[in-house]
Amino acid sequence: MIPNEATLRVGLDVGTRYLKAVALRDGKVYKAPPMAVEGNPVGCAREALTDLVARLGESRFRLGITGENGKMVARVLGLVHTPDFLAIQRAVEELEPSVRTVFSLGHENLGFYRYREKRGGRGLFIEEQELNPQCAAGTGSFWLMQQTRLELGEREMEDLAYREVRPVPIAGKCSVFARSDMTHWAQKGATLGQIVAGLAEAIVKNFYNTMVKKSELRPEILLIGGMALNRGIVKYFQQRNPVRVAPAALHFDALGAALAQPVWVEYEEVKRQLLAQALPVQAQHREFVIDTVLLEVVQQRGLADTTGAADRPLPTVRAPQQVLEGLELMASAVEFAHGW
Repeated sequence: MIPNEATLRVGLDVGTRYLKAVALRDGKVYKAPPMAVEGNPVGCAREALTDLVARLGESRFRLGITGENGKMVARVLGLVHTPDFLAIQRAVEELEPSVRTVFSLGHENLGFYRYREKRGGRGLFIEEQELNPQCAAGTGSFWLMQQTRLELGEREMEDLAYREVRPVPIAGKCSVFARSDMTHWAQKGATLGQIVAGLAEAIVKNFYNTMVKKSELRPEILLIGGMALNRGIVKYFQQRNPVRVAPAALHFDALGAALAQPVWVEYEEVKRQLLAQALPVQAQHREFVIDTVLLEVVQQRGLADTTGAADRPLPTVRAPQQVLEGLELMASAVEFAHGW
């Protein structure tokens, strides 16, 4: 349960795409709307904390930080980063004590956790854990990629997956194979709803095949993470097992960070440290654009083997000089077009 104390606890889950922030005080939870990280996790964390302090009127609080990009924020502040698995476990112990299995469905990360109660009922320990490799297949980014390809809105695609009852089989292990299957079924006359539902079912199949495998699932089973809010995907989880979506699915890790090992901090000092380290968003976008353009050029020109390039750093290539000379110009053009 949420501690019924006057002390303000703040939890930040700085993920790969969004930052989720929560505050706990007097047994109540304040959930801030998700903020897009956009390549600047430190600046995003500063903005989130500024909003919370203004909203709650406290300048001294206990702060816990988790999430993939939370490692950078914690390092800047000199705080201990709470690993995802520990944040999730603490949130389960305090908020969902009857849960023994958790499916974590994030933008780029997937997780399967099974718990057993400690002797004497003093909390839980992780009996089994499985995390996805660096490949983003079956994650929220995989779903978003197909959504962009199909030119659908977020709610529109979710509704199509939820309403359709006749999904066509789609490969969920690789976006290239998924695109091939989508094209194949479209040519055979499948409806858009059948294709989208097939994608949702493929994500669930991929989770069971790569995360759960042959492991025992101990009830209750809880879904957390951004994809847990997608009822089109949740439908196919529920067809396999009796699962339940956490009430605070999107903020679950942030709640765990606030409950796990928060440290006393002063807002003005935190703000000063984050302000000193935050990089301009434009500079981070520029680095991303150059890397993206380089990878695109490499793939188009056949300058290197880029199979699985999304799963590893950019390949080392010996590109023609004119290609390299054009990178800065191409990156600048993309920046200008997007108003960066």
